[in-house]
Amino acid sequence: MRKVLMVFSFLFICILVINMVGAVPPFLTSAESSTVGLRIFYPQIEALEYNKNFTFEIHVSNLSNGVQFENTEVDCYVHLYNSVGEPILESDAIGDGSDEYDLEIKILSGNFTEYGKRNSFFIWCNTSEDLGGEVGGFYDITGNGKILPGGVVVLGFVLMMMIIFMGITFFLIRAVGLIIDASFDILDVAYAWGLYFGLLGLNQLAIIYLGTLEVMNWLDLFVTILAFPLVVVPVVAFFLSLFRENKTKRAEKQAW
Repeated sequence: MRKVLMVFSFLFICILVINMVGAVPPFLTSAESSTVGLRIFYPQIEALEYNKNFTFEIHVSNLSNGVQFENTEVDCYVHLYNSVGEPILESDAIGDGSDEYDLEIKILSGNFTEYGKRNSFFIWCNTSEDLGGEVGGFYDITGNGKILPGGVVVLGFVLMMMIIFMGITFFLIRAVGLIIDASFDILDVAYAWGLYFGLLGLNQLAIIYLGTLEVMNWLDLFVTILAFPLVVVPVVAFFLSLFRENKTKRAEKQAW
């Protein structure tokens, strides 16, 4: 058990380190070589969360002097395309009716349902003074809104899943015999609960660090299915074993 805990701790530290190293700056800017036009600042997007709303925040300034435009002075448009170039969203102009400098457009969750696909976005803005600018980029759709991790993290999750599911399989097979013999004790209950809470912890790590939608969905399913045999059944079996043990002892006393 101590070795298993050490393996878990090492893998968790590796995941944290890789996650911090992969951090990126929050904003990018268009990189036009011209000195006339608009400079567009937009959030750096590498991945968006599956089936979740997302708000684009855009700032626009004059490329020649750096002066930022107010919302009422500039119109911006956002287009989204899927992995084969088909349009997903073509937004109306954003930027009217406000004196603030940041432009925002809320994109509904239904536009982010192509999991794992390399989608693209395109933003362009213009003013009444015939100044314009455009930017574009790519993004993936993942289960947690972060880029999918590298092989070390995936390997760590595979090892943890193997350990937990092998433990669950062994327990369920052993539990059948214990229930038949009515010899379920408190340590068996603790072992079952430990496996279930380990599964819950693995599920949370998958949500936070892994981001693979298929794995997250399977873990959610296992958490739901295994709640009864790992949490409820051991408690019931333990009390039934106690009841049978007490009944046996009373019968032995009566026999004497």
